[in-house]
Amino acid sequence: MMGHANLRDGWTMMRDRLRSFRLWRRTRVASAWRRLVRPNHVVAVTGSAGKSSTAGLISLVLAARAPTHVSIGFNTAGAISKNVTRARRRHRFWVCEVSGHAPGAIEPVASFLRPDVAVVTTIGLDHYKNYRTREAVAVEKGRLVEMLPPTGLAVLNADDALILAMRDRSPARVLTFGRAADADIRLVAFDGHFPERLRLEIDDGTEVTVVQTQLVGERWVTAALAAFATGRALGVPARDCARAIAAWPPYPWRDSIHSGASGSTIIADTMKAPYWGVESSLEIVRNARAVRKTVVVGTLSDFSGSARPKYMSTARDALAIADRVLFVGPQSARIDRLKTEAGARLLTFERAEEVAAYLETTAIPGELIYLKASLADHLERVVFNAREPIACWVDRCGVGTSCLACRRLYPDGRRKAEGFDPNATLASTAPGASDV
Repeated sequence: MMGHANLRDGWTMMRDRLRSFRLWRRTRVASAWRRLVRPNHVVAVTGSAGKSSTAGLISLVLAARAPTHVSIGFNTAGAISKNVTRARRRHRFWVCEVSGHAPGAIEPVASFLRPDVAVVTTIGLDHYKNYRTREAVAVEKGRLVEMLPPTGLAVLNADDALILAMRDRSPARVLTFGRAADADIRLVAFDGHFPERLRLEIDDGTEVTVVQTQLVGERWVTAALAAFATGRALGVPARDCARAIAAWPPYPWRDSIHSGASGSTIIADTMKAPYWGVESSLEIVRNARAVRKTVVVGTLSDFSGSARPKYMSTARDALAIADRVLFVGPQSARIDRLKTEAGARLLTFERAEEVAAYLETTAIPGELIYLKASLADHLERVVFNAREPIACWVDRCGVGTSCLACRRLYPDGRRKAEGFDPNATLASTAPGASDV
């Protein structure tokens, strides 16, 4: 037994060393590529929520001025180092989403990427096990700001005190955005609740610009403001910023909007479900106008203590603003004690296939169906199945990416339903790197 254990430990050590070597090699190549291609600006985007959408919006805004390379979705050192080597000399701007999923994650990325613009969106409690407090998250996210050159630019959310405090950690110039009266790029007004889309009035100190987006929900104000602020700082005219932001459809599974069964509409927020973000998700449903509102909840994550109170609280909050609330997955039984009180308005399902079938047969015209779940639940299959019956209903398949790119989704190996998201830009159709 001891011999087998030693052999296993030796193999694990060898595997880890090989991975470390591969990462070291990739980052060295990426650093050399950065020196060779010499883009005008490298923009790094970090934050606890909205990184992908913010990076995508910024990429479209900057593309109004010059060709832009964008790397979104895969945001760790290994993935970024691989994606940036796809940039070419014609790309005058690079935009990269950067994860701070664990302490020490940002520094190696900033070392080889060497951004001169850092954008920080929000501080929340994603990756709770690694941080425990928002203050600890802010320390890690702030490393990106600290590592800017003196000639660089930090674009900071003025409405988050932890982010605003980063200006004291940066050697670079600071540009703030938000609702705060002293923000450099200031939100004057906004409106647009489902079925309308978010509309902003933004004051950049010289003029007020109306920005009509395709986004739904107040929480996306931050992403749109960050993109507008970055564009203005890098020389993009306000009207071109507004036009670019208007062209961006919601990133798949981040409050993306889809046709459902029987004339219903599905808003899918199924990439991640940290408990701290549930409130802003339900806010979208609360403010929406619809014939009927249905909330579907899968697995929640990133919280302390017992899970049952979190699911019970979520169920109560959802029942307060929706006509029907459905829980699905291995955690759904945690709200069983509420079912007697709520009656037919609160239902639980063990499998995604069951909840999809229920929605298919009970949806009505004008209904809003809001999906809130973690990626492990793969509740995006509800959207695909509403378009065309799918082949895969495996629960907890272990695949860490969306069904959007999975060949098991349909019987003939197609990766998605024909006609799915036909108006999406190249940068928003799938994670990875693309040319804008």
